[in-house]
Amino acid sequence: MSNNSKISDFFKNQTIFLTGGTGLIGKLLVEKLVRISFDLKKVYILVRTKHGQNPQQRFEDFFDNSCFEKIKGENFKNKVSFITGDCNKPGLGLKSEDAHVLKNETTCIFHAAANVNFRQTIKEASYNVSSTKEMIKLAKEMANLKVFVYVSTAYSNCINNYIREEIYEPPIKAEAFLSLVKSCNERDLEKTLLPYLNKWPNNYAFSKCLSEDLIKDSITGISVAVVRPSIVTNTVRDPVPGWVDNYHGFVGLAAAGYRGVLQNLYLKKEKKLHLVPADFLCNCILAAAWDTANSKTIKVFNCVGKNIHLGKLVNMMNGFYWKIPTMKCLWYPKISIIQNQFWYNVNAFWLLMLALCIDFVFFCFKKPVWAAKMSKRITEQVNVLSYFATREWSFDEDRFTNLWNKLGDEDKNIFPFNSNTIDWDKYLFSCTLGIRVYLLKDPGTTFPKAKAKFISMFAVHYTIVALFYYFLYIVFKFLEFEADVKRLVRLAYTNASPTFQGTLAIETFVNGIRDGEIKKVLQLSRYQTSSEALIRALEVEAAYNSSRTWHKVRIAELDEEKNDKVEKLLEKLSQQMDGLSRGLENVASQKKSLECYRCCLVVFN
Repeated sequence: MSNNSKISDFFKNQTIFLTGGTGLIGKLLVEKLVRISFDLKKVYILVRTKHGQNPQQRFEDFFDNSCFEKIKGENFKNKVSFITGDCNKPGLGLKSEDAHVLKNETTCIFHAAANVNFRQTIKEASYNVSSTKEMIKLAKEMANLKVFVYVSTAYSNCINNYIREEIYEPPIKAEAFLSLVKSCNERDLEKTLLPYLNKWPNNYAFSKCLSEDLIKDSITGISVAVVRPSIVTNTVRDPVPGWVDNYHGFVGLAAAGYRGVLQNLYLKKEKKLHLVPADFLCNCILAAAWDTANSKTIKVFNCVGKNIHLGKLVNMMNGFYWKIPTMKCLWYPKISIIQNQFWYNVNAFWLLMLALCIDFVFFCFKKPVWAAKMSKRITEQVNVLSYFATREWSFDEDRFTNLWNKLGDEDKNIFPFNSNTIDWDKYLFSCTLGIRVYLLKDPGTTFPKAKAKFISMFAVHYTIVALFYYFLYIVFKFLEFEADVKRLVRLAYTNASPTFQGTLAIETFVNGIRDGEIKKVLQLSRYQTSSEALIRALEVEAAYNSSRTWHKVRIAELDEEKNDKVEKLLEKLSQQMDGLSRGLENVASQKKSLECYRCCLVVFN
């Protein structure tokens, strides 16, 4: 590595202790440290024991990941060691001999371990706080420690609209919180902490706020860097563009949309979402360690990346689904934005009903059921993330910007983390491609078949959508007709009894139906009210539509020359269908003038 890189020089002969090393950021930190600093002394990674797998097998599996492709030819494995432990246990679950080695050798700590599940209980979230407490205890006994880096979140204090680069005072001290967790069960904890937790969107963010305060109160005389990332996404450049290995946050929703199982999102189009690429976050962590080392102070860095309008982001992702379809899609992939909570819940309910119907078919054929479970999980994920998709924050980035300005040209090239240098259109395209390759495990060789499958699903999707809105149109027309018939009968025979008016309304309604098949069925039956006749008419209409002859959709591979023409045609058709669906959705709210049907003319004569 070049002698002009101050950050690379800083990590020469350093011994790193890393928690969360098997996660997304942990893997990138290990890969970067080993690749840019061959003079690195050692990296110790804390890992939990895993049943049925010995430590050596876990070690080999760890480096079998695609993010280590650049360094697989190098002799680096002797620089990395796994240490068995558990962040959720006292003393981190370390053996005495391992703890002794860490206390004597460690010079840099990267504490990146955390339970990032937004739906975790209070007791589960408390481990994020208790593990930080155990790390602080261990750090105080490390004689050669130069810097302690804690990876937090930009939303640890999301109850504030403007978030400064400082540690905020929590509503309850971390030590008091941990004491409550030890002495109370989950139900009592929820009751006791309800006044505090109501302000936070989830227990994860609350636990990070407490952990930061614990660091401020417990650490003296140690250099500490607190790095707060916003929403972490795929890599930009290192080790490979678009790399990602988990479904957390935005990536999980994008993957669900890619497979066609996420059809609707509740968000505000005009709101902005802060995205930070995973490798840029990794570079910021390493730069923060270099900048903070030996300062004996606590520095907070808000690493929030680029803010992008949610409406634009979703439209871009939909466009990428068109360009690079996947064989792993279960339905036509297109995400629709719903800005009203009520209508989103209505859509989620109908999608759940559809999923239950799919499961029923699978059950009848003795196949595994999965649709309803997946639908519920996706809806829960959208509801959890909707807090961040319907609000907007501003962040103080002075210290983060100063850190970038301190770097020389060589370090800016090796450790880039300035989001203004990214072409975001190309980057988001590589994110979609990365999801396809690294998460969905769909190689590029399947692209021609995926294109044909995409076109077939497009045809099926919009055929069903058209039939659905046609049925709604029929329902609205019948409802309008029934209401108009009742009103006209009342106007024409104001002095007649309600029974007579009802009988006449039924006869008028039946005679006014233009469809001969439906009219014949209704004439052979006798109904007490026009509403009963209306329901029967809709049933016959539905049965008539379902009995029509359907034609199978043929799948065919397209020549490359015809792909562009077909894509433009499909895009145009998609826009027309969207316009039609929006128009039909407003039918119920439009106030129409009174129409006179054939049978009703007799009333006025």
